Amino acid sequence: MSSSCRWVALLALASTVGGCRSTPPLTELVVVIHADVPVPTLHVTATGPEGSLAVDARITSPTLPVSIVLTRDHAPYGPVTIHVEGGGAISDTQTDLVPGERLRLDVQLSASCLCTSCMPPQTCRAGTCMDRSVAASSLPRWIEGTDAAVAPGLDGALVSEAGMLPDAGPTRPTCGCMGQPCCAGACNGMLSCRSSTCMDCFTTDPTIMGTTPTTAMFLTAISAINDTLWISSSDGMSVGQVPFVLTGGATGTGTAVVTQIVGITTTGSAMHVHGPGGSMGTINLAGATLMGSFTAPMHGAVEGAITHASATGHVLTLTAWNGTMGTITFVPVETCR
Repeated sequence: MSSSCRWVALLALASTVGGCRSTPPLTELVVVIHADVPVPTLHVTATGPEGSLAVDARITSPTLPVSIVLTRDHAPYGPVTIHVEGGGAISDTQTDLVPGERLRLDVQLSASCLCTSCMPPQTCRAGTCMDRSVAASSLPRWIEGTDAAVAPGLDGALVSEAGMLPDAGPTRPTCGCMGQPCCAGACNGMLSCRSSTCMDCFTTDPTIMGTTPTTAMFLTAISAINDTLWISSSDGMSVGQVPFVLTGGATGTGTAVVTQIVGITTTGSAMHVHGPGGSMGTINLAGATLMGSFTAPMHGAVEGAITHASATGHVLTLTAWNGTMGTITFVPVETCR
């Protein structure tokens, strides 16, 4: 709708005061569209309170930001629904006009939403599905002359007109999303290109915390359940278990029981617990790569025992019967799915 047509519609509602006609204040919603993705074609639709189509525009090679002015000259003033899509990204907003106010609504076509599908009445914002409704009271006033220019021919009057909003359905890219081929070596949002396929990759920060009693004569077993390593120790009379808590994405499974622990070695994400005479058990960890090994010195003619374990941060420290020490380091690892 052109500016002149909009003016005529407003003029028809002008009131007469003392024989002179006065122009009522403008009731407008200025939709300002931004994007952090390339937008070859911008498609914008807006529907008024009656469900009628006020704007249905496609702009080729738009210069962003683009602004669209929506006007209303009678009640009801809401809800107004704005649907914007371009470059594979989609944004939906529902709000109200406020009589006599000129408000601004900013819409972002975000790369973080390229691979996110939301069920109505939700929409994607910053990669997260949330309610599409925006309270008019939260919108700032439109400042003419300082904000983005209005795209030619995109003024729309929200009145009862023929034609309902077409069900175009969401458009999605054919590359760059989860499980799809990479787009020229790149992926959308936080996805990573691995072996020419887009995957959800993250790096863990595995840490461990705990300590065994200093009164222990030797350690006897290690078991792992989810985010806890249970390390058993003996004081020569009884055996007790102490939890070592894993955080930062590390979890463990497995049980290693020996008469006494004489050494610990590592292979990748596996912790091998060694006992006398070659006995061994293995703890498998996810979300961590282990580095380091420690074997207690001989105690006379027999294999010496590890008597104490303490852990903080990325390091598990082991102490042997004679006070010598060794460390096992929990190293971050990248995981893709």
